[in-house]
Amino acid sequence: MFYLSRGSGIERMLHRLKYGNRPDIGYKLGMFYGGFLREIERYTSLDAIVPVPLHPKKFAKRGYNQSEQFAKGIGKAIGVPVRTDLLKRIQFTQTQTKMSRSQRIKNTSLAFEGSEQLKNKDYRILLVDDVLTTGATFEGCIQAVQLQNNQTEIHLMTIAMGHSL
Repeated sequence: MFYLSRGSGIERMLHRLKYGNRPDIGYKLGMFYGGFLREIERYTSLDAIVPVPLHPKKFAKRGYNQSEQFAKGIGKAIGVPVRTDLLKRIQFTQTQTKMSRSQRIKNTSLAFEGSEQLKNKDYRILLVDDVLTTGATFEGCIQAVQLQNNQTEIHLMTIAMGHSL
């Protein structure tokens, strides 16, 4: 949706979403963006929207998953269910804000696990996250999903693209 630059209004908004106990920001952004996606058939015919999962420890500390809030807004706007059971984070990872791409890839390469349910159907999913910086998190998620079913069609979406790409 947006390009993320240091000190920008988008950066402040995402910081409030992620650390300021403002899950409503993610939901509203999802609804807003979903309004545009409603007009594109490939998004309205998806089987599921899958938010990048948080580790249970991080979820307990924050109280919500900001990517899930974004996913819920999109799902409501385009009429596609949000599925939090198809992908889980199995490894607690350190925050990646100060890491290089290679450090991020190492940090997330074994952090996710695709559900056994993926083996039963060739899903068409929209994988959503809050910020895309190097793509390492998406890579880890995609690998986990494709280990269960490499026929899964995966689309990617984020609120913002960071400055490290």
